[in-house]
Amino acid sequence: MLRKSVREWGLSIFVLDCALGYLALVFRPAGHHYAIFSGGARYLWAGMSPYGADLGVPGIYLYSPSCAMFFFGLFSWLPQRLGQGLYMLASLAVLFAGGHALLGVMREKLGFELQGTPLRHLFWLMAGSEVLGAILGAKIEIFMLGVQLYALALLLGGRREWLAGLLFGAMTNWKFQPLPVIGLVSLILLVHRRVVPVFAFAAGLAIFYLAPAAFLPWPFFLEIHREWNASLAGFLPGGWLGQIYQHVYAFLVRGLGVEIGLRHAQLASVIAGATLAAVLLAWHARLRMLAGDALALRVGLLVAAGVGSAFVVLFNPMSQSNGYLLYLPLLLPVIWMARETGKELQAGVVMVVAFVTISLLYSDIPPRPLYRLAYAQAWKPLGVVLLLSWLGRAAYLSTARQRQALIIE
Repeated sequence: MLRKSVREWGLSIFVLDCALGYLALVFRPAGHHYAIFSGGARYLWAGMSPYGADLGVPGIYLYSPSCAMFFFGLFSWLPQRLGQGLYMLASLAVLFAGGHALLGVMREKLGFELQGTPLRHLFWLMAGSEVLGAILGAKIEIFMLGVQLYALALLLGGRREWLAGLLFGAMTNWKFQPLPVIGLVSLILLVHRRVVPVFAFAAGLAIFYLAPAAFLPWPFFLEIHREWNASLAGFLPGGWLGQIYQHVYAFLVRGLGVEIGLRHAQLASVIAGATLAAVLLAWHARLRMLAGDALALRVGLLVAAGVGSAFVVLFNPMSQSNGYLLYLPLLLPVIWMARETGKELQAGVVMVVAFVTISLLYSDIPPRPLYRLAYAQAWKPLGVVLLLSWLGRAAYLSTARQRQALIIE
């Protein structure tokens, strides 16, 4: 057992991070994040608006009514420490189940075995660090990522695609973070005329938007949705460049001294998203010609989810350091492309540099002045930019090699 743990040191560190993080969480008072969400649930089920309300801790409730009522409402009636512990246990279980399902489908449909590459150690090391931070912050992103991984597994496997769409719709209603992922994934699906999950996504958005109306008076339902929109609109202009946020604009402003306003940042995000979508579609069209529909669909979905997850943490104006686990799907196409192009050593170097930038500098390991500098200047997104850039180059090389092989044949 000890020998196997040493041999699989990356996975061992991941398990240890999860276990120690969970123990640290349950043996301390409930944090602000859980208190805000559970407080929002109690307010809504009592027929009161949580938007702008004093929930007893610093911070305000900014998320959808469905998120509070139908998820945190399950735990909000318990003592806070017990409720937080059960909430995080459920979140970790969903994350493990979603990850297990996705890796299983990748093995079945793509012939990709994560445990068959030495890069697995770096994958688990990077995943463990970000999951640890999310556990200590009691972040809902853990549950959301697990659901997204499971939905992606359904799409890759071609099974219950309608359920995948509904799940993406639910998570997007809760927080808008998954929208870039489902947007890019939908482009690949539509190219292959797979419309069911796209329509199911729209249905999921509508269902979870309207679901609170079944339990709340209609005028109050309309009022809380107006307050939800107003709370986001009121918070962003003054809060999006706060020290806790680690998106590319924070790096530009705090790290490089570039002056940029929220409206210009939003426009830049639209341009960046459109550019990534165009590049993805062009690459996918080439892959489809060379590899055929079936493989192009599966690889396209994997890469689209990875690129979308990178966009989420890079361009979301509320992207926090302890929510960066949402970028982890990017690592899977990086590792897959490394194997396809024979560039595993190069990918390993890139992943090490990214790990230092994304995780290590934000831990208790580096000297405190270096940690404070990285945090203040928002260096964290640079690691994701590096991974995304390497993936783009590797994807181009992969199709170039396939084209050369066809020419030789």
